[in-house]
Parts: sequence; C-alpha cells; structure tokens
Amino acid sequence: MNGIFDARFKTLQVQVEGNDYAPPVITLGSDDRVIISFDELTEEHSYLRYSLVHCNANWQPSGLVDSEFVDGFNLGDVENYEYSQLTTTHYVHYSIALPNDEVKFTISGNYLLRVFPENDPDETLLQARFMVSEAKAGVVANVTSRTDVDYNDAH
Repeated sequence: MNGIFDARFKTLQVQVEGNDYAPPVITLGSDDRVIISFDELTEEHSYLRYSLVHCNANWQPSGLVDSEFVDGFNLGDVENYEYSQLTTTHYVHYSIALPNDEVKFTISGNYLLRVFPENDPDETLLQARFMVSEAKAGVVANVTSRTDVDYNDAH
C-alpha cells in the first residue's frame, strides 16, 4: 500500500501526468507517465534513490527478476526536487516520473515504488503503488432504445 515510514516525509501523491483525478494506471507502450511526488520537512535536500517491485494481484512481490519487467536499471536517483519558498515550514518537494530515460516497463501489472536513502538501500522511507495496463482487448458498447412504440408508451 502507499505509505510513509519516516516522519520527515509528507504529502505522498501518485498521479497520472496531466490528469490529477485519474487512478494511477498507465498504458504500456503509450506516452502515459505516472508522477510520484512527496515532501520532506527539511532545509536541505536528501540524496534519495528508488527501485521498483513487480507485484501480483494481491500486491505481493511476483518473484520476477528485474530484467523481466524493466528495460534498463531498476535503480534510479531522485533528482527532481524544489525548495519551498515563502513558507513558515521549510521543506523540499520531490517528484519521480515513470517511465523515464533510465526505467521503462516491459510488462503490465501492479508496481510498487520504494524510496530509500542513497547510503541505506534496506531502509524504506516511503512506497507508492501504481498499475501498468495493456490494451489487449477492445471493448465496444452501444445503447439503443426499444423500437416498439406500444412498449415505450406503457413502460
């Protein structure tokens, strides 16, 4: 589940780029990107990294090795950050956009992104869930009314 495990971090958000209200689901092979953003209550930025875990339908690790679900390295630096301005509480706002130049998805499924300190990969600071889908089957629907005038008039 989405979660923050360190009190310095706040406001974890997982959104589809360009659509703040859509669920965090992107389509494999499209231009869709998921944006994971969060704040750290501090005056200086931290050196953070992230990695991905491919999960099954119950959000448990699927057991796939990195090369089976990611094209590139399954390790990235959190390089996109901004300092707060004109606020009484100082914070640093971080964001991660996926897929990016270093990480591209090769299969659909449930994904868990872990953020950890650069010098301690075993400590999870926060984690975020999102999904990658494939458009393998098209769904077509249409709605028509009954053409029986007597039925429509009485019902």
